[in-house]
Amino acid sequence: MNETLHIYTRVSSSTQEEDGTSLETQRELGIKCAEKNGFKFKIWNEGAQSSAKDDLTNRPVLTQLLDEITNHNVQHLYVWNTDRLSRNLQTWGMIRLKLIQNAVTLHTPTGEQILSDPQTNMFLGILSEISHYDNALRTERFRLGKLHKIKQGFWKGGPPPFGYELVDGKLSPHPTEKDAVREIYELYSNKKSIRYIRNHLQKKGVLTRRGKSNWGDRTLEIILDHEKTGKYYGGNWTFTDKKTEEIFHLKCPKILDDALLHKVKIEFKTRSRNNRVSNSNEKYFYLLKGLLKCKCCGLVFSARKSDKQQVYYCPSKERNFRRSEERKIVCTNNKYLKIDKTDKLVWDTIIDTLSKSYLYKESFKSDVLYTSENYQKQSDRLKLLRRKKKKFETELSDVSDSIVSLETDKILKKRSPDEIDKIISNLEKHQLSLRTEMQTIQSAIEGISQSRKWVNWVNKFASKLEDLNELTDIDKKNFLTNLVSDVSVETLDLQTHRLHIKFVTPIVDDNLIWKNPMDKKLGYELIDGKLLRSVDFDVGKTSRVGT
Repeated sequence: MNETLHIYTRVSSSTQEEDGTSLETQRELGIKCAEKNGFKFKIWNEGAQSSAKDDLTNRPVLTQLLDEITNHNVQHLYVWNTDRLSRNLQTWGMIRLKLIQNAVTLHTPTGEQILSDPQTNMFLGILSEISHYDNALRTERFRLGKLHKIKQGFWKGGPPPFGYELVDGKLSPHPTEKDAVREIYELYSNKKSIRYIRNHLQKKGVLTRRGKSNWGDRTLEIILDHEKTGKYYGGNWTFTDKKTEEIFHLKCPKILDDALLHKVKIEFKTRSRNNRVSNSNEKYFYLLKGLLKCKCCGLVFSARKSDKQQVYYCPSKERNFRRSEERKIVCTNNKYLKIDKTDKLVWDTIIDTLSKSYLYKESFKSDVLYTSENYQKQSDRLKLLRRKKKKFETELSDVSDSIVSLETDKILKKRSPDEIDKIISNLEKHQLSLRTEMQTIQSAIEGISQSRKWVNWVNKFASKLEDLNELTDIDKKNFLTNLVSDVSVETLDLQTHRLHIKFVTPIVDDNLIWKNPMDKKLGYELIDGKLLRSVDFDVGKTSRVGT
């Protein structure tokens, strides 16, 4: 039987087309391998695709090939190098396991690789580690090269903001777009609506970046948003290095003067705040929409307002009208909740919980609030933890490299296997210790970050509890969504619901204990409470959903 050699070809970028590993070179070597072994051949060409991802979303050809392997339709596979399949350790491990399970013989320019052989499998694993390390070095060189260019004022990559073009790699005012930007800002500062500006531009024949005359509302909002685009127009932009989180502040040519930018910035924020509800698809405002959910079936409650009804309800029965019998939702929570009564009950319960919470009240005191001294202490602590984490990451990488090197020495028989095994055993123990330390540090970092979020929120609403009732509807909703994760609704009987309010911090029945009640100068400890508070709700006379 004339067997088939399945030849998989891929390059990471156009650069590889010129360095001796082009698609054509891989194809020719694969065909030679097939001819040498008397095989037929089939080409699987992926083209130019990166292999660093931990999934195969950008590799449709390889995905199809792996399906054929799973279906036992592939016995021989050729690749120029195993990194053609994947440079990612997790993905390569999965592919290697699939090849072993389906008894596929792997062919490379160096010969056949029988993956079921433990020594061969281990050797390929080491090669994969080396390939992964090489890829990481390449990625780091690219990152550092990009940062070097950005520090010199070159653009970070991708299309420049509307109003600019790239000249020798740097931002420069576009000859026509810059005038359009100024006109958009002037119209907006004169209280013209987005709709008016859109129609004005279309009538004048001003083209978008893509050369279209039809302007979208969102496109105009992005241009007017100071945080997204406005900083550029004022001659400034920032770039954040994702790896180190370092922020670089850079300059570019100004398109707009500071007075106009400031005026539009204030106007944009005002309109965004006032239109947050009216710009949504909902005609009415609902305080608890998105927070209420059914404890029986898990669906988020819907809301309805009309002359006859103003209610929250579980939408399961309505959805069942559109489902087949086998897909119907089983739910016993089929009573309406009157909106005004439910809103008042939940709001009053939350205010009552806060009034009794030591965690909430103590959050206003100097030992928790963001005083400049406290903020600096937390910042210093975070910097120290991040430095330690980076140090451990470097050490962990060195240990992993050492293990790979020792495994290679063992294969090449450069040293005694017993001696190498002992060293590797000690290194693996140290590796585990480092990972444990890193996990502890990461937990501490996350703890400080969570604490900051809580205090940030407390500061935002740092008014007296009685003043919270004076908040606008929008601010009340923002207040609730930052304090409460959800409110689940449970039916107890025909007249009674039980609302389970789940807080994001354990402030229910928390406590404060003095270290010495007789000497309060020694301080106190705050004891976490619970996350959940339940309250019963008599729904009164209500109608069933759908009737």
